[in-house]
Amino acid sequence: MKKKIRIFRAALKSIRNQFVGKPSDKLKFSFLVILHYFYKTVGIQKKVSFPESKFKLQNITLITRPDTIDFWACLESYEPDLTYFLTEILKNQKGSFIDIGGHIGRFTVLMAKNGWKTITFEPMESNYNSLIRNLEFNDCQKNTIVYNLGLGEENKTQTIYFDPREMGEASVMNTKQGSETQIRMVRFDDFMKNTKFEGFCMVKMDIEGNEERAINGMQNFLAEHKPMLVIELWKEHSKTLIPYLKSLGYKRLHIFWYIEQKHGGPIAEMRKLYEKSGMKINEEGELLN
Repeated sequence: MKKKIRIFRAALKSIRNQFVGKPSDKLKFSFLVILHYFYKTVGIQKKVSFPESKFKLQNITLITRPDTIDFWACLESYEPDLTYFLTEILKNQKGSFIDIGGHIGRFTVLMAKNGWKTITFEPMESNYNSLIRNLEFNDCQKNTIVYNLGLGEENKTQTIYFDPREMGEASVMNTKQGSETQIRMVRFDDFMKNTKFEGFCMVKMDIEGNEERAINGMQNFLAEHKPMLVIELWKEHSKTLIPYLKSLGYKRLHIFWYIEQKHGGPIAEMRKLYEKSGMKINEEGELLN
């Protein structure tokens, strides 16, 4: 419970610092967020209607969709370690950033704005349209190619399940989200076989349980380019994916999978940051607190 309260307070602080608009609108939005999470915490089945809003995040502005919790992915408090790694530790690097599961574009837009060649896969049409809108609003669409596609083991059409208010959690695995639609899936190795990747190559993957299938479809790419990986890995897939990544020479630091010879410098900086913050890291690279 203490952790949830800490996360909630950090979110409210981020809203206070990042909301773009009149003070009265910021106050109303903060109240709606409090009401939303109160209902969620006590189990009241009542939906809060959020307006479309804008949030400033470093050197970009992200636009949310109405009646969604898109705002959560816009906040400074959302995935702060990954954000810091990309925008501070890698600030003097340039290369290819592959965003698998782009949602509304938090990481795609940040990296494109900072001059990286960005390739993004987002299978949900509503997310895709929102992502394109955010790229155009921040005038960095020229650095980015966005595909309205998902990644898997084969080229096919597949059902994806989603909650219209929480589109960032759309999943081909989680069938209990109420709504469903059809998406196109492709194998990365087939679809991107003629693409050149230059400079520092990094893959961020957050696709709600479909990680194993997506990685199975990009084995040639991984073996040849050995990119740094950031994976939101579901525990039930760890037994298969972890040994496979280790067989390619990857090591782990929390969500980061890296090749020591290629990525050791940036990872060493991130490790120091975790340790300075009081985090304990076991031999497998997992954070213990």
